[in-house]
Formats: sequence, C-alpha cells, structure tokens
Amino acid sequence: MSSLVLAQGAGAVGSPPGQTAEVGIAVEAFGVGEVVRAGEWAGVRLALTDFGDRPRAVAVRLHLPDPDGDTAFLQRIVTLNPGLRQGVWLYGLFPWRTDRTLAFTVTVHEFDTNATGDSEQTGVGRQLAADRVAPQNVLPPTRPVIGVLGRSPAGGLVAYELPSPSDATLAATAHELVRVALDLAPAAMPDRWMGLAPFESLAWFSGDPGALSEPQADAIREWVMRGGHLIVSLPAAGQTWTNPRTNPLHAMLPSVDAVRREGVNLDLHAPLLQPRGGAPLPDNATVHVLRPVEDAQPGEATVLLATPQGDPVVVRRIHGAGMVTLIGYDLSDPRLGARVDPQYFWHRITGKRFEPLSRDEMRALDQAGRADFRFFDATRMDIDIGAVIAKEGRAGAGVLLGLAVFVLYLLIAGPGGYAILKAKGLVRHAWLAFAASILVFAITAWSGATLLRPTKPETQHLTYFDHVFGQPEQRARTWVSALLPEYGDARISLGSVEDRRAWTQALGAWSDTTSITGKPFPDTRGYVVPARDPSSFVVPSRSTVKQLRGEWLGRAEVGVPRPISGPLSVRDEQGGTRLRGVVMHTMAAPLEEVTIIVVRGQKPLRGDLGPLGAAPLFGRVAAARLTDVWNPNTPLDFEQIPPSAWDPAERYFERLTEQISGSTTGFGAAARTGVGGDIPTRLEAISWHSALRPPQFTSQSGVAKRMLQRYDSHLLDLSAWLTQPCVIIVGQLRDAPSPVPVLIDDEPVPSRGRTVVRWIYPLPSEPPTIDGAPLSPSTNP
Repeated sequence: MSSLVLAQGAGAVGSPPGQTAEVGIAVEAFGVGEVVRAGEWAGVRLALTDFGDRPRAVAVRLHLPDPDGDTAFLQRIVTLNPGLRQGVWLYGLFPWRTDRTLAFTVTVHEFDTNATGDSEQTGVGRQLAADRVAPQNVLPPTRPVIGVLGRSPAGGLVAYELPSPSDATLAATAHELVRVALDLAPAAMPDRWMGLAPFESLAWFSGDPGALSEPQADAIREWVMRGGHLIVSLPAAGQTWTNPRTNPLHAMLPSVDAVRREGVNLDLHAPLLQPRGGAPLPDNATVHVLRPVEDAQPGEATVLLATPQGDPVVVRRIHGAGMVTLIGYDLSDPRLGARVDPQYFWHRITGKRFEPLSRDEMRALDQAGRADFRFFDATRMDIDIGAVIAKEGRAGAGVLLGLAVFVLYLLIAGPGGYAILKAKGLVRHAWLAFAASILVFAITAWSGATLLRPTKPETQHLTYFDHVFGQPEQRARTWVSALLPEYGDARISLGSVEDRRAWTQALGAWSDTTSITGKPFPDTRGYVVPARDPSSFVVPSRSTVKQLRGEWLGRAEVGVPRPISGPLSVRDEQGGTRLRGVVMHTMAAPLEEVTIIVVRGQKPLRGDLGPLGAAPLFGRVAAARLTDVWNPNTPLDFEQIPPSAWDPAERYFERLTEQISGSTTGFGAAARTGVGGDIPTRLEAISWHSALRPPQFTSQSGVAKRMLQRYDSHLLDLSAWLTQPCVIIVGQLRDAPSPVPVLIDDEPVPSRGRTVVRWIYPLPSEPPTIDGAPLSPSTNP
C-alpha cells in the first residue's frame, strides 16, 4: 500500500502561495490489488482526512490527461467529517502512456450543495488540498489479469503466470502472459464495476462474501454481466456462500443443492484433478456435491465436470454476458491446490489453450533441444480499431476539392489565362483578369468549404454486441469517432436515459495507439467527468472529431437472432454434426462473415495430451461457415447445413491462426506489426483469442513464432463458452447504425460503422466422460 499524505500545515501542490492543505490525501490503492493496465479502466482509492472543525461537502478530483491535450477531472462529491478518514473510489480510462513515472494530480475543493445549475462545475469552490499520485505497478496493454481472493498456490492457478520473455533464453508458451494477482480481499473490492475491468476472471478461494458492502456486491454483479467470470471454490469448513441471508452474491450462484461429504479419498477423483499423476491427493477431504435443483431454468445450472461416480462438482450459471462457476473442491487447501494439474483442470473451466510450463521445465526442454524459446514476435490482433472508426470521407473530399481548385487557379490565373488573352488580343486586361480569377476562385473555395463543412453531429463506430439467449440484458463495447461540428461545448452520453438509470455505463476519451498524434489544441481545457458514473459529460468542442471508448449494458431492440421453430438441439451423426432448429434475425443489414460454432461439451477425461506443444482444445467443438450473407427476415435452417460442412474446432482455429499470423511484408499499420488477413478476419479472431493455436515453441526452424496479442479487446474473448454445451453465431454488420445509442447534447445522432454480433444459445448439460465410460445419469439433469 502506498501512502502519500499531506499533513496539516504542509503546502499543497498547486495551492496558492501561502495556503496550507485543509484536507489530508492518502492513496490506499492505485488499482484493485495495485493492478493497473495501460489503456484500461482502473480505480484509485483515496483516503481523505479533513482538518477542519465542521462537516462539509467536497469535490474530489483526479486529473486525467486525454488524447486531445485536455484534462478530464474525474470528480466525486463526498461529505467529510473532522478528523475522520474517508475512503473514496475514483474511476477512469487511463492513457496508453501510463507507467510508474507518470504522476496524476489530485485536488480537493469546497462544494456548495445548495448551488443550482446543470453543469458538473456547478458548486465547485476554492481548492482545499492537492497532491501528485502515481501507480505502483503498471502492466503493459497485452497482459490479461486473473484476480485471486486467496494465496499461493491458489488452486494451481499460479501456474498460469508464465515466465516473461524479458529473460533472454525463455519466452511464453501462450500468446499473452497472464498476470495472477494474489491476496485480494473482499474489503478491497471496488464500489463500481470499472475497478474490475482489468480482470478477465476472479477466483474466490478465501474470504467471507458477507464482508462485501452492497455497492461492492453490485460492482461484481455488473462486472460479471459485462463478460467477467467469477469462480468460487467452496471451503471445507465455515462456508457461507450457500446462505442467502449472509451472502450478497447468493443470487448469482448456480441453482444447486450443495451436499457436503466428508472423508472423501480424492485419489478416486484423479481423472479430474491430475490425470497425469503426481503427488498423492488428500485421502480425507471434504467435497461439496453440487446437484442442480429440479426447477433450474436453462443456463442456471450447467454441469461442467462430474466425478467418476457421477457427482457434479463444477457447475456454472450464466449471468448476462458473463458466468459464475461454482467448484465443490476446497482449492484453498494447499494439500489439494498445489497438486491440481492446471492444464487439465483449469483449462476446462477457463477455456484457455496453452502449456503452463515452469521456468525450470522450460530450461530443461531448451537444454534437451526439444524446444526453442527464441525468436518470438508479437502481433497485435486489434490493430484495426482506429482505421475502422476513422472519419476520412468528408476530409478527403475537402482535400480533393482544394487540390482541384488550386490546379485550376494556377492554369487560369497563370499561363492558361494569359494564353487565352493573347489569342484574343486582350493582353492589356491581364491584371484585371488576374484579379477577377482571384475573386472567382476565392468564392468557389469558400462556397465549397461551406458546403462540405459538417453542420450536424454524427458518429462512426466499431461495436462488439453480445446477446445470450434467455438473458434480459445485452452488453456491448464500442469505439466511436464523434463529429462535433460546433465550437464551444458538447455533452456526449452513452445509452438511453433508462440504460443510464439501470446500469453504470462507462465512456472515456480514447486514442489509437498506432496513429501519429500531433500537438494538443492551443485552447486546451478541463472538463468534469462523474467518477462513479462516467456515462454522460460535457467535452470541449472545436468542430472536429472526439474519439471515445464506451462500455454499455442494457436492453436494445436490434433484432438479434432468435429461434422460430422451438428450441435448438444438436447430435452427432455418421459423417459429422447435425444441428436442428431454425433461427431468424431482423437486424438493420445483412449479417456477413457468419460462422456457426456448436459445442457439445468437453472431450473425455484422459491422461494423454498428445505430443509436446500440441495444447489441445478440451471442448468438443465444430464450426461451419455460411457461404453467403444472411439477410434480415430470412430463416436459417440448421438442418440444411450438411454434416460435411462442419469442421472440427482444431481445423477452424488453426486456419484462423494462420490467416492472422501474417508476415512483416506489405504496407500500412497491419504490415508494421506483422498481422495478416483482412479486417473482418482479424475482428472475428478477437472472439476466440484463447482458443487460437498457441506459439509453436517446439519449432527449431529459427522463424519467428507469432504471439497474437490484444491491446484494447480484453474481456471480448468467448473461449470460456467452449467448455459448455452451446451454439454460438458470430457475424458482422457492415456500414450499419450502431446498436448502442450515443447521444450528443441529449439527442440521438446518425451513426455508421461495423458491428460484430455474437449470439449465444446455451444447451443442456453434457459433462465429459471418464476415458469414454458413461457417467451416472444423475449428472445430466
């Protein structure tokens, strides 16, 4: 924990000369668990101590520079009491250049609660204190994070944190280096979901959920609905998770009856926990059998794993676009947690695909000549975001007009005009003709500029839109270039008023890391962003474009696919997969690049993983690609897809990996980073990052191994869905309105761009067999 305190009487940074700090400022946490990722949302928890003699309201501000050179004041209003330490969370989308050397200003101001006005600046008075704060640790944009409430070995999850390529002789066996953040505590959880944005999963091994406040529980709930994965391991003794009166997260858990069994010999569970063998498992453990209740609705209790005796021990519930997985083993017990095979057990829960080798194992393989951990080359998958949302059409027309006018002017006012005058014997009027040409072309240029100048706000977008069938809310991440045609100020809002009342929408200034940014505007200004509800705020407007990234959750009537002839079903037939059902969509444009993914469950539990470097998928997955676009109001009958059209998952993801691995030849931003394929293919691959073929570290060719990495698309990976039965349709709408409303000055504005639609239909449980032997029917409710 860092501690930057302004003591009473100390001069405040930025305070007028001779003014002393009236409020002490301390940093309790810069990021949850001191985890901050550059270019991502993060929370900063401050502790304020008022040295005054009476309670008063104050405005706390974290000054965050935005890409235009302006300063976003992340502001929260709190009431301080004399001498009492008050904790305050502030949230913002941090710049790409965030690192340990970049300090941010914090100020505290008087606030008049009786002031009236619509501006966020209303009521803010004189400055009471100021300080500069900096993060303790900053992760690069390419590192996903798994948060752990518990200590090492964290149920074996610590093996996910691979050795870093900073070592000259070693590199990762995965595309990205996972950061496992240990020792998180319930009391340290944020009170808004944005604080959890860096985490793709939260694994809860220890700590009483009853210690969560209501805002903290709401933050976790909303983070899950936005695609987060909460994993809960039931402790052997004293567990309160199944008590609805003391657990504020109880309603999120799978609908199961947790039956406690003591004295269990876990050697009998080895096919789940360590099928390749290892240190003996506990022979006197406590296990909770998780039996789905009889009235569980679809998606409320999907059995992922069951014991050889047919008892469900890993069960999942869908919650919005995310999931909650309940584990009946006490993985906080070091006798068990340190002996769980992470590749066999955890990959079947997280959907990841890589070999979690230790540094010693990698060195041994390297020395034995079985692996080559040199020549790794990072490739950015989400490099196209800036290009897709760039508003260049009108600017390009203006440049062409200016060039044409200039060329004509040179011809007519110069040699061409003189030649015409000479031919007609009017050379004596050359100066008059020259002045007239100046006037005509000036009027032409001015009129053309006026006609081309935009007069109404509009947006260009790239949006990932997710809908899980049966869930009332959808989630979306959108990148927007908003054209603000006026000079002055403009209010930008994400989502309708109803959306903003129901959920905490998040909007922040964004920039493309691949663009070459110029100097800031000469009239840079500050603007206030509500730190706990950054869904609507006023920004400086200069008749130019403001780029933003938005995180939306709500209900949108956009015509996503839906079954029109009863529930979907799937079965294996001779020659391939057969999916039954008919679906139809009514979206604003045809769906292009449509891929259908069918997950039958997981492959049987066996001890053989194949050769070194194979890193198999554990899902029983098949994929089919439509050869044509899918038009609105057109039924799609799955039975019309022949069994031969279904590719095994390995072949589909292999082909996708090859297409985007690319080369360093060619032109443009994609070539500079070695990414291959076209824009639709790269946008599709983002949905399956963890399922793509990992770097081929066993290759001895000396050719660079591609590490496919993400900067700005974390938490968009659907690979965890490949561990449970479901149908997934991924397609793209091109040159279509955004499904997420963006308002400027409280009015909806026209929008065009590309939407990646992901539709997920959960299927009934089908837990994997043990080496092909059928399980007890009790595991398939």
